[in-house]
Amino acid sequence: MSNDWSGYSTNDQKQSRENKITHGRKKTLEQIILTALDSNRDDQITFDEAEGSVLEIVDKAGMAIKKINTVLTPFKNILTFGFGTFICFYGKNFTYTILFLQVFRVSGWPTIKKGLIELKESYWESREELKKKFPVLVKSARSTSSQESDQ
Repeated sequence: MSNDWSGYSTNDQKQSRENKITHGRKKTLEQIILTALDSNRDDQITFDEAEGSVLEIVDKAGMAIKKINTVLTPFKNILTFGFGTFICFYGKNFTYTILFLQVFRVSGWPTIKKGLIELKESYWESREELKKKFPVLVKSARSTSSQESDQ
């Protein structure tokens, strides 16, 4: 089994991208993604390239979430007030909104908060464990795929 995703050639996209750039048009999301996945710019997306790109995206997303959390934490009260004010005047069911929010705050939020904290901790533990074991998993996957191709 080959690790080459030859069906995902970016030749057409590259040509189209060059045409759009020369005519001053923006790239499509598909072109941006395919270009980002093709890290060595050979117009072929291999499993290793896709794998590396996905890990890079996950790392960047995690860092972005941490940065956003750090930046917004000092403004927690202002954001809560603004969101609350918006919700109060949204729609025609103001009294039901307040009733729902009060009931949810008392009965639902503690359970949701506990679950979200557990989810966050589990995510970061899993992420660190994956970083440690990822090279072994890749090696195992490659050896398995080479054994399948030999048969």
